[in-house]
Formats: sequence, structure tokens, C-alpha cells
Amino acid sequence: MKETLAKVIIFLIDIVSIGLAITLAFGLYRYWGKGAGDDTLVHYLLLYPLYITLLGLFAYEGLYHRHYDLWHESRLILRAISLSFLLLFSYLALNRIITEYSQTILILTYINLIWLIPLLKRYTKILLKHHGLWAKPAKIYGDDLLLKKEIFGNPYLGYVQSLGRDSDAALFINATYMSREELQTIIDQEMRHHTDILFVPILNDFDLTYAKIYEMANTRTNLISLQNRLHIKRYIFLKNISDMILLLFSLPFSLLLIGIIGIILRIFDNGQSIFYRQKRLGKNGRVFNCYKFRTMKEECDTLLKDYLKNNPKEREYYAKYHKYRNDPRITPIGRYLRKLSLDELPQIFNVLKGEMSFVGPRPYMLEEFELLGEARSSILSVKPGITGLWQVSGRNRLDFSQRIAIDLWYIRNWSLWLDAVILAKTFKTVLKREGAY
Repeated sequence: MKETLAKVIIFLIDIVSIGLAITLAFGLYRYWGKGAGDDTLVHYLLLYPLYITLLGLFAYEGLYHRHYDLWHESRLILRAISLSFLLLFSYLALNRIITEYSQTILILTYINLIWLIPLLKRYTKILLKHHGLWAKPAKIYGDDLLLKKEIFGNPYLGYVQSLGRDSDAALFINATYMSREELQTIIDQEMRHHTDILFVPILNDFDLTYAKIYEMANTRTNLISLQNRLHIKRYIFLKNISDMILLLFSLPFSLLLIGIIGIILRIFDNGQSIFYRQKRLGKNGRVFNCYKFRTMKEECDTLLKDYLKNNPKEREYYAKYHKYRNDPRITPIGRYLRKLSLDELPQIFNVLKGEMSFVGPRPYMLEEFELLGEARSSILSVKPGITGLWQVSGRNRLDFSQRIAIDLWYIRNWSLWLDAVILAKTFKTVLKREGAY
């Protein structure tokens, strides 16, 4: 009953979100002095085809009966909004009433919905979970602490631990540690007691949400089609285009910020050079100069040698994580720049030169070439990135092998949406001031 009430509230919030998006679009259009002719706000608020198509697509995507993760649901929301507006414009054109509505207001409504609906859904679900309404009982098969932390610790998912044998409770199974026979036995047994069974597939190095699943009816077999999109020309072209668009919008602001930081470094770092160039491994193993702001003292080699002599544990730490916990070479300003990841801002010049991408695997150092092992050919087959998946996945707690594994996962499962999520998480990480590598 509580979850049903929560779903009704979420549905009503979506209706309010559409109305609010239209109101904001109409207000902005008026504010810009364009006027709206004889149009009234009510004329747009009563545009019922928009409500029907958008809410219908939300229901079709399972947004009202499934418990999705925030980023996965946001992708479904974006897809539904885009499709609903294509249908809306087609409807208005076919009925020859498109001239009765301002296309600018409709486009502004579309833009407003893209950020407004995910935002309101997020806070609505967190609030409902806090009051015990968005709370579907769930069980986890086995003692998987990591899975438990994510399932029960994520308020957006809306799962709570089941205390009994509830028939409506969702059952989670991590199949990565099971044989096919064990998994089949568990599912057969639990199907009688649970209506919703979710399991982590044995093949967990691929994002199966982008895979195509085919049915072979005669043999009752499913075929899963996987693609390495970063090795397909049309997807490489899309990624390059996205880099160009990001570069176009970010370059003016970046140049201004680089100029301000450069002046500060010149004043407070005793006339040391502003930029630091380091040889890194690029696409196809080509060596390039990776640009960064200088954050280390000039006599850094001597300082590091003396420091490691007196702190042998730091050598052990570097062997595992390929960085130092307390690097004596870093200047006070450099430490602050690293804290905000601003030391990597000049890498935008590497993007401009086509040597790097905004998002990608980390640019590995030359001495790490052999350490990449079997992953070398995959990682060096794409451009390195200013930011990447490993940077937003707990970079201060990941050892070198874990970074490689995350970079491989990114390459195998790349999508424009994944890049957008990583960029959004990067800004969040910077705002939280989580240190750089």
C-alpha cells in the first residue's frame, strides 16, 4: 500500500514537472521581450498530447513500477522526453495547428524538462524513502556486503531489507561467484516465493543495457550481441564531434581561468615556469607532451630522494597506487590546484591538438608501459582523457590494477551517455574537493 501511494505521488510530481517546465518556458519567453501574441499560459498548460505521450512513455519504460538507479533512469527519461517531443511536433504538424504554438516556447519546455524531471524525481524519492513510502522489501542471496551497501544504502533505488518471506519482495543474486547450475537451482527454488528476481550476470565486464538480445525460438536460446563502439568508425566520429562541441563551449572560460591561475603562479612561485610538460602514452602508443600547471618545486628530485629515504612506507604505497600520500615536492598553491583538479586544466590544449579527449582512460606514463600488461593494446587503442571513469570511482582508494580494470570497462562499454555521466560526476568530485592523482 505504501509503495502504491509512493508511485501515485511520483506520477503526480511528473505532471507538476511538465506544468512547471511549460510555465518557466512561457515566463522566459515573455521576459526576453518576445511576447507571445494572443497566447496565454493556459493555452500551453492544456497541451494534453504532451502529457499523454510523455507520461505514457515513462510508464512504458517502467518508471512507475521498477526501481532504477538514478543515472540509468535519467537516460530513460531523456530518451522518453526526446521521443515525446518528436511525436508532439508530428501531431501538431499533421493536425495543422503547429502555428498556434510558439516553437521557441516548446523548445524551452523541452530543455526545462531535461533537467527538471530528473531533479524533482531525485528529491521526491529521497523524501519518500525518508518517510518510509518509497520502500520495496528486498532480499540479497548470500553474504555480499558490497551489493547490500548499494541496494539498501541508495535511497533512489528505494529498497529496504525484508524481514520475512514476502512474496512481493525483490530477490538480488550476485551470480559472478556461482556456476550456471547453482544459479539455475536458486532461481528455480525462489521463483515460487518471489515475483521479482534480479541477478548480476556472470559476464559483468560489459554494460548489457546497450547489448542487443536475440531469440532463437527453435532452440529456446538467447544470443547477446556486444560491440566495442570505440573501434567502430561512426562511434569514433560521434566522440570526436562531442569533443569539438565541448571544446567550443568550454574554451573561452578555460582560457580565462588558465590566465588567472597563470598570473597567480607567476606572482607566488618565484618566477618558476607556469606549465609543466610530461611525456605520456597516447593513442596507438604515440608519446605526447601532456600539459599541466606546474605544482612542484624546482629541486623536486632531491626532495623526493631524501623523503623516501626517511619514509620507506611511501615507496610501498607508490608501488601499489603509483602516487605518494604526502609528496614533499608539491608547492602550497600546487596542493590547492590538485585538490580542485585545476592543475589538469591546460590539458584542454591537448584536446585542441587531438592528442586527448575530454573523457577517456588516464594518460599513462612511459614507465608504466610494461605494467599495463595484456591490457596495453586495448587501453592504448583510444585517446586518453582529461577525466575518466576511474577518477569518479574512488580514485584515492584504487590501486594500479583496479585503475586498469576500470579503464578497460570504460573502453568496452563506451557511450555518449557514459561520457555525460562521467563529466557530471567529475564536477561533483571537484566540488567535494577529492584529491587528484
